[in-house]
This record gives sequence, structure tokens and C-alpha cells, in this order.
Amino acid sequence: MRTTTIAGVLVLASLFGGRLPAQDILAHPDIPLLNAQGESVLTRNAPLSLKESCNGCHDTAYIASHSYHVSLGTPEERAARFDPLTLDTFRPGRGTAAELATWLRTRGARHVGGGFAASPPKDGTFDFAAAGATEMNCLLCHLPRPDDEARRRELAAGRFAWVSTATLGKTPVVTRKGEDWSWNREVFDEKGQVKGELLGLRTPRASNCAICHGFVPPKRNEPFFLRPGASHPETETTGSIFAADRIRESGMNVAGKDDLRRPWDVHAERLLECSDCHGSLNDPAYDAELPPTEPKHLAVEPRRLDLREFLRTPSHDFAKGHVSQSQVARRLDGSMRRCEDCHAAEKTHAFLPYRDRHFTSMQCEACHIPKEYAPTRQQTDWTLLGPDGDALVVYRGVSGDPSDPRTLVRGYTPTLLPRKELDGTRRLTPQNLMSTFFWVDGAHGEKVSRDVLARAIFGGTEGTYRPALVEALDTNGDGRLEGRELRLDTAKKTAVMAGLLENEGVKNPMIRGEILPYGVHHGVAPARFATKDCNGCHGVESRVGREFQIAAYLPGGVTPHLPEDALVTLPGRLAPTSDGALVFQPDPTAAGLRVLGFGTDRLVDRIGQWAVILVLVGVFFHGGIRIFLHFYSRNAPPKEDAS
Repeated sequence: MRTTTIAGVLVLASLFGGRLPAQDILAHPDIPLLNAQGESVLTRNAPLSLKESCNGCHDTAYIASHSYHVSLGTPEERAARFDPLTLDTFRPGRGTAAELATWLRTRGARHVGGGFAASPPKDGTFDFAAAGATEMNCLLCHLPRPDDEARRRELAAGRFAWVSTATLGKTPVVTRKGEDWSWNREVFDEKGQVKGELLGLRTPRASNCAICHGFVPPKRNEPFFLRPGASHPETETTGSIFAADRIRESGMNVAGKDDLRRPWDVHAERLLECSDCHGSLNDPAYDAELPPTEPKHLAVEPRRLDLREFLRTPSHDFAKGHVSQSQVARRLDGSMRRCEDCHAAEKTHAFLPYRDRHFTSMQCEACHIPKEYAPTRQQTDWTLLGPDGDALVVYRGVSGDPSDPRTLVRGYTPTLLPRKELDGTRRLTPQNLMSTFFWVDGAHGEKVSRDVLARAIFGGTEGTYRPALVEALDTNGDGRLEGRELRLDTAKKTAVMAGLLENEGVKNPMIRGEILPYGVHHGVAPARFATKDCNGCHGVESRVGREFQIAAYLPGGVTPHLPEDALVTLPGRLAPTSDGALVFQPDPTAAGLRVLGFGTDRLVDRIGQWAVILVLVGVFFHGGIRIFLHFYSRNAPPKEDAS
């Protein structure tokens, strides 16, 4: 029997027979480990090529070409990419070989490899022949314990060919000796193969996705502390932690945690993995077809790939939602299962009046994610750099330094904003609004890079600010810049920094600000913890009208704006506060929403209230008169007979 058939039966059992326990692994056939020439890695102690090793059973070329993790989207999407957490504006496929090599060293840890990284330009600016190509790294997602630290070291060192080998660092297959890797020959058979169970290859788990996305605790039932940072962008921008443990049992200093008996995410508690919702689009167990090509007359499409075909050509274009923050693979928006695809809400919301109206006006997350309990970015300021060479960041929902375990985490309630759905309608969706400020070259509008910014601020020594900058910003005269001093909150300070950038070749430097919306879709609470109080939205202190702070200060006095391609709108106004902050004051009526019990114009509500009061007064007055007349007629003296 062919190995692909054996693997197919085992995969089928795991897909349709229930998820295997966490300690079990998928029985994978023995694997030949080959180098880029298709020879055994043992021949010359060569670096591993997964493109060659996996191609015996899987079409690696098809997989790499059907993965937006590899391509980072279309050329147009790559041209518009901007990571506000790292100030990364590199455009894959359009830079020089040297620029690509620099990006791989500094930012390549969040790229799975392959695509433009495996086919670098040959312009002589960098020797990729010696460094090797960065292939699509299958092990990063399919190993139970990929050695991400070793992988990052190889990337930073520019030893791109050894990245996949380093990912095996926690297995008995390879050993690190100084700066080099050595294959352990005793685990290979005479054919140069290793046992499948030795690697423990499996379908991806949340812990694999967490390497590049949000925070997932390394172990269950153990207290953890989250140190915020750009390495967990999903958690950093939304506050979501995908964990099954109870919030009260974590190592986070969450306010009122003794009463928080709910899990961080109910889906994690129910043992769901990321791939249960974000699965392969041609997986026969998932079988999701995009709306543009889906037959309108069919509720279910019965024609699916044979399992053997799927194992040969599994699409790595994963199902995705229609979220505010995603600018990659927009063509796949809405391909993911949503709440209503798994839950029969109409059968479980008997307490909710006008259910259909609520379901069509707002997403389920609006009530089922009442609060997030992790430090979340409110503001990312790239107009200056901290002593560590990173952006100046302000977090919401915390009192103090979020990197200190003693800091109290209050959490925050996402604001509700109308979001444009794929069918053209708008529904209220929980969002975090993060402001970001950065310098642009006024001559061509390009963002000033992090390297140029660092040279302007520090010169050649990171952490040591230029004397001109210290003189302008050091308000207490101690010769150091710290805390609130690191703010361009006056025209004079802004002019000094602009002058330093001009010295680095930036033409007419200008500060720009953007308000970036991040949809909150993880961190779902169990039903008993969902919002059920009608006054939360329909009272005077309605959540839909609650102020939401966007910036603690405005660098250069610049008011940020919402990008033109944003899926959400900001119905209301941006208002500065007396202490220099910026808040968003929602007005749902500006979006055409009439929320009963709330509104800036209370006349209609007052008329309704007085109408009810007058009706009650009339009822009591009328009833009182009748009661009075009834008793009066009974007690009145009889009339005398006139005769």
C-alpha cells in the first residue's frame, strides 16, 4: 500500500474521528531528509531542504504558490503594506538583494519563507549563493516544538540556508556545535530516512500560530505572565489571549481577578485550535467555497477533493475572516466559518427582545467579548525613539509599566463601530483604535525608515541621544531624556527633530498620524459572562456613545486620521482634552443608527417619557374619579319623595 494512502487513512481518522489527545501525534511515514540538490543531508552534512524532502508526497511548489503567508498577498497588497508595530515598510519583490537580506535578518522571523525569499534578485548587492535561500519552512507549523529561537539566530546571522535545519533544534535529529549544525547519523536508517514519529509531525496547533500571531501560553494549568511587545501583534493590538485557563488562575495582576472565573477564550477552553476555523480551503473536511464562485442554488457542495489529492496538493490559503486590520488576501475575506455557522443563536437568546433586529445590527462579538484583560496598544509613536531604539508606546487598560508583573491590569472595553460587511450592510463590531505617528519625506511622501530615524536621534550610539535633542527636550535639566520628556509636544521640539532628519537627507520632514482599527474577534467569553444588561447600550451611559481615548498626546500637534481604505467609520467627532489627549466621541445617529434610550438629541425620548407619564396620570385620575363616584353613590342619603 502506498505511503500516501496510509497517511491519508490516518489523517482521515484524525479529521472525522475526533481530535486526537494532545500527547498523541499523527503517524507520518518515514521521511528522507534531503539537501537542495536532492541528496541525503548526510552526504556532505548539508542544510535541509524541505522543498526537496517533502516533495515526494506533497507538491511543495503548489503549496508555496497557494499560501498568502508565503507571498504576503498580491503585489498591490505588498506595495501598500505597513507594520505600525515595527515601522516595517519593506516591499517584497521590489527591493534589491541587499535590502531583502536586511529585511530577512531583522523582520524575516515573521515570514514563513519561500516565494520572494527563496528567489532573491541577482543584482550583485548581496551574495545569496553563499547565504542560501530561505525556503518555505513547513516545520514551523507542523512540528510540536519548533526551535524558533535557533531559527531566529540563523536568520539574524544571514545563514538563510540553515534556517529549516535550525527549526529541528529541539529534536534528536540534529545537534548544534558552536555556530554549526551536525546531523545525528544514528537516527537515520540505511536509506537516509528518519522515523516519522521521531519528529512528531502533526496538524498545526494554536501554539504554532502563536509564533507569529497572538499570545498562547506555553503550558496549560500553569500561571503565566505576558510581557507585551510586537512579537505578539494580535494580542498587542486587540488584547486577546487565546488560552483555556481561567483568568483568575493566571500570573497576570488583573483587577478583580478573584471573581473572573471565566477562561481567557471559551473556544480555547473547548479545545478548538486555530485551524478549526482557519482551515485549508480545499480540505475535504472543511470544504469552503468563496462566495463569488459558490453555486447560488446549492446549500452544500458535495463535490470535494479525494483525500489522496488533498494530501498531495493541500492549499495553504487558509480561510480568513473579514476583519478591519487585515490587508492581505482580501479576495479570501469571508471564507471562514463565523459564529452563526456553528451556533443556533435564535434558539438560545430567548431573553433578548427583537432578536432579529439585534442579529442584523451587530456582530455576536459585541456582547460576547465584553472586555479584554491584557495590555493593549493605544498609541505607537515613531516620531522619537526610546533608549532601546523602539517606538514610544502607550497602553490602554493598565496603570504603569505593563512589563512589570506588579502593574495592575484593568483591561478595556472595545468601542463599537459600524463595519462594512461583504454584502454591503453595516454592523456594529468591537474595535480597538490605535493611533500611530511617524515621519514622512515631504518630497515623495515615503515613510522615514527606522534606520534613518535611529541615525538622526542617536548618531552612531544607540541609547545616547544627540546633544541638540537633549537640549531641546530635557525639561528638568538632569541631562537625560525619560518619561514625558520624550514627546514632541511643542513646535520648537518638533523643529529640532525635523532638522536632525534633514541632516540625514530627509526632504521637508513632516509628521503624519493615522487611526488604525483592529477588530476584536478573540477572547470570547462563555454565555454566562456575555453582556445581557440592556442598559449597557440602551441607557444614558450607552456603550455605543462612550468616549474612547485614541492618543495620550499629539506629536507635533498632528491630529491622526482614519485611512481611506478602512472598513469601519468613525461616526462622531475627535475631540482634544485639556491635558493634550485625543478622544473619540461616538454619535451613532451620524451612522444612521437609532439606539433606543440613548442619543445626543433626547427630545424624542423626553416626549415618549412624558407621554407615558401623562397616560398613567390620566388612567389614575379617571380611575380615581370612578372609584370616588362609586363610593359616593353608595353612601349618599336617599332622595326624599317629592309627593
